[in-house]
Parts: sequence; C-alpha cells; structure tokens
Amino acid sequence: MAEQQITQGALQAIFNDHHTAAQQYPVPVLQCLQIKTLETKGGAGSERYRIVLSDIRNYVQCMLATQANGVVHDGRLQRGCIVRMKSYQPQALKGKNVLIVLDLEVLDSLGTPDKIGDPQAVVEGGIAAAPAPAIGAGFYGAPAPAVKAETTQETKSQVQRQLASRPSASGRAGGGGGGGGPGGQAGTIYPIEALSPYAHKWTIKARVTHKSDIKTWHKASGEGKLFSVNLLDESSEIKATAFNQEVDQYYDLLQEGSVYYISSPCRVQLAKKQWSNLPNDYELTFERDTVIEKAEDQSSVPQVRYNFCNIQELQSVEKDATVDVIGVLKEVQEVTQIISKTTSKPYDKRELTLVDDTGYSVRVTIWGKTATEFEGMPESIVAFKGTRVGDFGGRSLSLLSSGTMSVNPDIPEAHHLKGWYDSTGKNNTFATHSNLASTGAASGVQHEVKTIHQVKEETMGLEDQTYFTVKATIVHIKQDPFSYPACRNEGCNKKVMDMNDGTWRCEKCNVAHDRPQHRYIMSLNVNDHTGQMWLSCFDDMGKVILGGKSADEMNELKEADDPRFAAEFEAAICKKMTFRCRAKMDSFGDTPRVRYQIMSAVPLDYKAEANKLVDLIKQMNTIPNNIFQRNKTIITHIKRISTGRFLQTIRTSHLPTIEASMDHVLSVLVDFPQDHILGDNDLYNSAVATHKKNLDKLVTSPDWNAIAPQVIDHVDPAKNSLSYIVLLNTLKTSPHLAPADILTKIAVFLVTFDARQIRYAGRHFTRLLTQPRIVDSFPPSIATDLIASALLRIDPTGSVLTNHHVDLVRFAYMSDNVEPVVPLIEKDIIFYPGAKPSLETRHLCDLELPPASYVTPDTELTAVPNSKDVLEYDLLRGLCFIELRRWRQAFDALERVITFPIKEAGSYSEIQIEAYSKWLLVGLLLNGKAPELPPSVGESVQRACLTLGKPYQLVAQAFETGPALRLKGEIEALPVQFWEQQKNFSLLRLVIEHHQRWQIIKLRNVFTKIPLERVRARTQSAETGEPLATVEEVETLIRGMINDKMLSGVIEHPTDGKPPYLEFTSPSEEISDAEFAQRMADTAARLVKLGEHVEATNERLANSEAYAKWRNLFQDQHKKGGEARGFDDTVLDEDLMTGILSEY
Repeated sequence: MAEQQITQGALQAIFNDHHTAAQQYPVPVLQCLQIKTLETKGGAGSERYRIVLSDIRNYVQCMLATQANGVVHDGRLQRGCIVRMKSYQPQALKGKNVLIVLDLEVLDSLGTPDKIGDPQAVVEGGIAAAPAPAIGAGFYGAPAPAVKAETTQETKSQVQRQLASRPSASGRAGGGGGGGGPGGQAGTIYPIEALSPYAHKWTIKARVTHKSDIKTWHKASGEGKLFSVNLLDESSEIKATAFNQEVDQYYDLLQEGSVYYISSPCRVQLAKKQWSNLPNDYELTFERDTVIEKAEDQSSVPQVRYNFCNIQELQSVEKDATVDVIGVLKEVQEVTQIISKTTSKPYDKRELTLVDDTGYSVRVTIWGKTATEFEGMPESIVAFKGTRVGDFGGRSLSLLSSGTMSVNPDIPEAHHLKGWYDSTGKNNTFATHSNLASTGAASGVQHEVKTIHQVKEETMGLEDQTYFTVKATIVHIKQDPFSYPACRNEGCNKKVMDMNDGTWRCEKCNVAHDRPQHRYIMSLNVNDHTGQMWLSCFDDMGKVILGGKSADEMNELKEADDPRFAAEFEAAICKKMTFRCRAKMDSFGDTPRVRYQIMSAVPLDYKAEANKLVDLIKQMNTIPNNIFQRNKTIITHIKRISTGRFLQTIRTSHLPTIEASMDHVLSVLVDFPQDHILGDNDLYNSAVATHKKNLDKLVTSPDWNAIAPQVIDHVDPAKNSLSYIVLLNTLKTSPHLAPADILTKIAVFLVTFDARQIRYAGRHFTRLLTQPRIVDSFPPSIATDLIASALLRIDPTGSVLTNHHVDLVRFAYMSDNVEPVVPLIEKDIIFYPGAKPSLETRHLCDLELPPASYVTPDTELTAVPNSKDVLEYDLLRGLCFIELRRWRQAFDALERVITFPIKEAGSYSEIQIEAYSKWLLVGLLLNGKAPELPPSVGESVQRACLTLGKPYQLVAQAFETGPALRLKGEIEALPVQFWEQQKNFSLLRLVIEHHQRWQIIKLRNVFTKIPLERVRARTQSAETGEPLATVEEVETLIRGMINDKMLSGVIEHPTDGKPPYLEFTSPSEEISDAEFAQRMADTAARLVKLGEHVEATNERLANSEAYAKWRNLFQDQHKKGGEARGFDDTVLDEDLMTGILSEY
C-alpha cells in the first residue's frame, strides 16, 4: 500500500525539469531512509537534521529547515516512514544536489516499512543555476508559478562561476563583496516568508520592487539619513531599511527592478506597520556586514505582486487600510499644490478618477514627482500597489510614498478591464462612494459622522487637529461657570477685570467699561449609544444650545435668583443634536489632553434622517449582488435616531393599497399592545396570551404564507414586535420577497424591537437567529453587530449567560470581528440558567423583573449552558480582549477559566490548560512578572497547569529575572511549531517585544534620572539579544511607552550640550471635577446593579435545595460550636452551580 502512494520519478524531475515537477508533483510523497543530527559549532543555535528521502527510483540528501524540526522533536519522523513534502527547495551545494525541506507531513497511516526498491542517487548537474523558488504555497497562498528549466551545461558552468566568485565567510565584505549565493555563508536560499528573528545564516534572492529617496532628519540629539527598499520573491514581500553609513554603502548598489542575493548578518525585527504597507510581520535592517550581490539570473523572481480590491468593495474596507487597485483611467486633473500645515512645505498632487466593471468610480491622489511626471492618457489601464483608503467625501485613495503605479501593465486583470471598457464600459455611468458620506450640519463641509466610541478609539486630535461630526444627546451642562465677563469692544472677546469701583477693565484694549458683556464658555456632556464625552463651546454655540438666550440674559436670571435660570438649562437637557466638532490637543496644567470644541450645532432633523435611511435601503435593493455592503451605515442610523418617528415616516411614504380581504389579518397583527395595558402587568400578561393564540390561528391558516409578504410593511417592528417576529420567521425562506428586502427587515427588527414583548417570544427569537443562522446570511461584521445589539436589548445588564452568547463570541473571534461584541463581553456574567423550572411568581412583563428570571430555558430565550460552555465563553472573552490589547480584561477573563470549579476530583479541562498559558503570558505583559495562581484554583487544575505549562513558566522566569539572551534562549529551545500549535506564537512575540520595555520600567527602582545612552547599554532587545543600535531608537521606544501610558516619565534634551536623559515621574493621580463626578456616578450605578444582583441571587438561593441543605448544616454546626464551611466550599459540582450564581 505504501509503495503505491510514493510519487515515483519526482526527485529526478525536481532537479532536472522544474516545470514538470511543479505541474505533476506539487506535493510529492516520499520514503524517509535516514535521519541524522548535525553538530552545531560551539553547541549554539537550533538543532539541524539531515535526512535521506527516496521516491523508489532515486534518493537525495536533504536538509530539514529549522521550522520543520517539530516532526523530529515529537518523534513522528522515523526511518522508513512515508512523508508528504509540502514545501521544498532544490539546491546545488559543493557540486551536489541537495533538497531543502521547508515543510513536510508524516503519513502515520502508512506505517514505517523497510526500504522500498533500490533507489539510485539523482544524476548530478541537473539543477538550474539560479535557485528554484520554494515549491508549495506561493504569494498570498497562490500556487507558485512554474520556472522554466535551463540547459544542464549552462547550469553547471554558471554554478561553478558563482561558487568561484564567492569567497569564504571570513573574507567577505558587505555591499556586494560576494558570498551571497548558495555557495556562501548561508547555504540555504530562504523564502522571504520564512524569515524571522530566530532564523540565522540565511540568504534570500529577491527583486527590488520599490526604492525610496534618501531621507534625512535633524534633531537636538543628532542627525542622520535613511532609505528603504521593498523586496519580493515567490513567497512574500518584506521591507528593508538602511541607516547612515549603510546608506552610502548600499544606495547606489540597489537598483529598482533588479534581483539580488542578500545574506545575513542583517537584522530581522517586527515591522513598524505605520511606515510599511507590506503584508509581512517582519522587516529588515541592513548592517555594515550585510552581503548584497546582484544575481546573474534576473528572470526567476516575479516583477510585482498585486492583491487587488475592486472599487465597489472599497466601501467595506476600513479607513487607513492599504489596498491594491486597478481600473480604467476616466479623468486626469491638473497638478495642484498644497501647503502642509505642520511643516509649511509645498507638495504637488494630481487627482485621477478610476472606474471598473463593478459600476463604481474612485478618486486616486498621486503626489510629488509621480504627479508631475504622470503621462497616462484617459481610457488607459492603471494599476496601483500600496494606496491608503481615505474617507473624505465617501471613499478615496492616496498613493503612498512606498507605493507604485503601472500604466497599461501586461497582466490578465488589465486585459480583462480593457476588453470590458472598449465593448460596453465607456458608455456606462458610474456610481461613487460619496453619496454615503455624511455632511457637516451647518457649514456644508463634509465630515464623516462618527460615534463617540469611534472618536475616542481613533484618538482623534492626538497628533493633528481633526474635525468630525457626532449625533448625540445632551445629558448634563456644567453651570459653574457657564460664562465669563468679556470686553464690550467689537472684535475683542478678552476677559475683563472687576476693578471694584464700578468699572471693568480690558488690558488688551486698555479701556474701562461700566459693565461687561457676558459670553458663554460652557462644558456639556453628551451621550450616544456607544459612550459619553465632554464638549466645550463658546458664545455662539451656547446661544444655540440654550434656545437663543444670551449669556447676559442668563446672568441676570441667576443674579435675581429667578427659577427660570435653572429651567433654561433643564430645557436643554435631552436635546438630540448634530454637533460638528474640532478635536485638538491642549494642556491643562501640566497634563496634555484632547479638547473637543463645538464648531456648529443644529437639532437633529428626523425627517431628513428617515429619508436618508430610505435612500440607503433603496440602493441596497437595487444591488442584489452587493447586499449589505453598506448595512453598517444603516444600523448606525437606526441606533441613533428615534425609531418610532423615522419608521412612521417610511411607513407613510410608501404604503401600498391594502385589500379588503387582508383587513382582518392586519387588525390582529397590530392589535397588540394597546396603550391602556402598558402600565398594568396583569392586563398586559393576559393580553399577550390572547394575542399569541390569535397569532397561532393566523399562522396555521391556509392563506398565511401568501398574505404575510403583503402585510409586513404595515406592522411596526418597534411597537408590534411579537407580530413582526412571527412574520419574519415566515418570510425568511419566502420566495415572495427579495433576499435584500428580507435582510433589511431583519436588521431593522433586531435593533428596534420591544424587549418586553420578546420575553414571550423566546422560541421565535431563537429561530430567527439560528434557522438559518444570521451569521450565514449577513457579512460577519454586520451579523455580530446585530446579534450583540439584540442580546443587550433583551438583557441590558448582560448578566445572564445564554447559548447565543457562546455562539456569537466564538463566531466573532473566528471571523476576526471582535469590535462589535465588545459591549457584550464587557458585561459581568453573574447568572447561569438552570435546568430546573423557575419558581418566579411575577409576570414576564414585569419591568422590575431581573433578567435571570426571564432569560431562562422556560422562556426558550436560551438553552441550559453546561460547564464547557461557561469555560469556552470566558476563554473566548479573553482571546477577544487579547486581540484588542486590553490586557487587564483579558487577564481577568482567563483567570475566571482557571478558577472554575471542577466536579470530579483529580480532573481538569483542556480549556483551562489552554487558558493558563495565555493567562501567564498576559500577566507578563500587564505587570512585567509572572502572576501567582489564585488560591481558588482547584488542586487538580493547579497540578495540571504546573506540569503542562512548564515551557511557559520557564519563559516567565526568564522574562522576570533573566537577561534578554536567556529569554531568547528559552523561546528558541522549542521549535516555532510548538508555540504555533499552542496558538500562542503571536502572544509570545508581544512578550518578546515588551521585555525591553519592562527592563526600562524597572530602572526606576534604581534611578530617578538616567542618560538615554545608559538605558541603551543596560537593556537589550529580546528579539536580537543585543542593545538597540542607536540612542534615537531608545528615545523612540521610550516615547511610545509614555504615549501608551506604560511609563511615567519625560525625556529631556539639555541645552548645555549634555546628553539627553530620561527622568522618571510619579503617575499623576489628579483628576478633573468632571472625571471625579463621572467616577462617582459610575460607582453609584455599579452599586445599584450589584444590589439588584444580590437581591435576585437571594431569591434564587431561597428556592435552591442545595442551599437549603447547606443552611441546615451550617445551623447544626453553629449550635455545636464547630467551624461552619461557606456555601461556596460545599459546591463541588459545576452543574449544581449552574442556575444558582457565579463568583462576582
């Protein structure tokens, strides 16, 4: 059986006919005949293994790449076993054919038979001169293109020339001194995607696809220069940068479009994403001894790689993302010039308009020399690599300095677009993304509408002043002070001083007034559905907010102690307005803060908002192949404005004629609820029961499926929610409505329904979410937002765990859409629904009813979660918070997993072990040291964590007490595959990155001030095991820590010529009155909620048989004078806990 699976003839083809190998044997199956461990010099570095592989006809010596060592370490690769070679690279080393195995899989099912056949060595001289690309997964996962074979004689002589021209490692010089190819120091031609800080002695063969100009910087600490190149091979791209002396050494050598061998020493480090648009987690820094040699073969490396996004899809791409785009050039604008506000330097720019076959157009801005030298003609095809997505006027693109542009490229996408445009496209009209851009309320200037959460999350105003628009409700206005006395002269708004002689003096105008003119200077707190923020405003906007009253009038009311003063402020509370604001960094005392100033404010126009929503829905209905690409905008609009008012506008605008035969059906659907029952729970509960019976009769009637599509538009999802959800479940699979129309109705329902009614419709709600699944019907970002919003409408406290929570958060994490579920996972889970029937006597409609009494299996709003659900949910919460870099919340969520009680003595859950490793690493990031296991961790779980988590404990010990080299050694002691299989590789990279930061923080225990040069000398990067190269790099690192609030300190540059130094400062505990008031309000609200939870828990415990037994036992022990155990100590069964309570 094993013999039949082996790919005979593959080895001969790999070394003699690359084209055949790539086409016929992409993943050959071979037999392993021998495994040998190679000694490393001085015992340093990773272990290396040499293996012999056979295809029955031939055998070949192979080197196992370090990233593939895992198959040896876990004992799976054995003599005689059968392997599938997934990625490999043929080489000629010292005149012999050698295969570099980058990735292979052991086929355990085929066993380990004795040597099959009598294989012979592969004929020498068959390998091509230029190293063939690694065969396997290509760039962005695409299959690697075939490479044509070259003649054996040419190949042999070329290899000999290369080997002869490359001296040994000891005799090479940087910058083209030789030795960069297969015969040099590295030996192995690495694919770019295999480079990492843990790879040593490597050589890559890559094409320079972009070369920047030389850039210089001048600072008080010194000056320097740099340039960068983008390098491309078959597997990936990577950025490489040269500084100072290396600029002189390599700038002229590296030419755009040419192919080079580049060999270590060359630093591999984590990429600084703000300066790179390449899809690589790492970047290179050239060093003095880096070896760079131009390759003789310039054809075997791709010219450029695109990952195109069509123009229509740009609407769903995040702002500031980097994309590649191709289109037909529709318009070319003249070159214009702008002046930078920060540097006052002029910049040339040119705007182009592209269209493609999706029916959309987009504006692309090109800059500098690219703009002035652009010669493309309209109707030509232009491909852009590396454009940044902007949101000014909808969606626009800007070519980055590291990006490239190609006119009429010879690629299939260009030929396709040219054919489409010439045949039909030139006569088409094209839509733009600007019709979805929101407009500033009063100025006519376009500013994107943001939520408060987005404003804070995007740190608007932190670097440059930024303008934005927010729709929010005023909830508080500070009345002391609300105005200041100002100069009465026209154009002068300066504050005047009371001279205590009946006059007020203006220092600026040098005049005295008999009275001042009061001007508003107000602070107001506004809220939307995502959060709250403080806005400041001056006189003009103060008048708008206070209904036209001037500050003078308000001061007169205040001085007269007139009750109308308080009434005017009260009237402004709860106003819903559209604010156009400016975000700008200001200093309050010594503390820098972002200040949000109102530039204009107008009351929210409900009719305009409703009409905008109607237009958006119409656009969706006319684009069936692009359903819900813009749905995020619709959902945001629905959440922001009063649902009853805008739905009424929609309803009265487009009502079809109602046939008389439908009158009865419609009257039943809209009959509930009547206004007079809303305040009486008994009447409400009785009316619900009657209405559900009437709905059941309608659903079982023969004409229901035909009538439902015709009446649904006359039912209000916010008012008649019970009827509406029944209609939706009928129409989800109906052929009578377009899919886009059904999805729109579901979206509107999920963010507007009456949660009180849905308490009686648990079965219908569960069916709506799961049959078919909403996550399969909507784009992932929309689905997660909709479901999270719906769950919080049902249970605003978020205190009850449901099976929908688990399913949603799992999907959000797996689909990389964590942000929409944050409001849900931030809530504390207090209650787990139990299997036993509820003993609650109050009606479901009682608004005082705690969520734990109506989110139950009885109401079918949830199933009974088991212990695995509880563990998985908290693990997923931890993973989501890790994605968001919210270490404290991630740590707490993971700790809930490892402290969960286990039913059977001596047992533990694998989920707990997985959580432990992540908990340990997050603890390092959060506190700079390994956390101690809480005493509430079960004995069996504790033993398992300490045994199975040993590698992580060693890493933690090295992080806390050891130098960078020790941490580096502990991590490299195990193969990369181990960390990847444990799903901790990315987290471990963050630990490596943070090690030096915590070294710097710990210096405050010894120093109050320390020169940056000493910081550089006393701390090392765990990525390299060495100090940072320059003081400038140290300063950049420390400034980042200060900005992230990881370090309290300032960097000083003395003017007397002394070197710059870091001064540690104490964390500021001072907070503003507003922040203090907000903290007090938050604490009060939390105490109220806690009191509600305690009351609900007491009620549930009173009906718990387990609690009653414990109470009797406690009383008996108390009477006997013995030590009574707490209730938590007696609960050994997690199923017993379910339905009672969780540790708060």
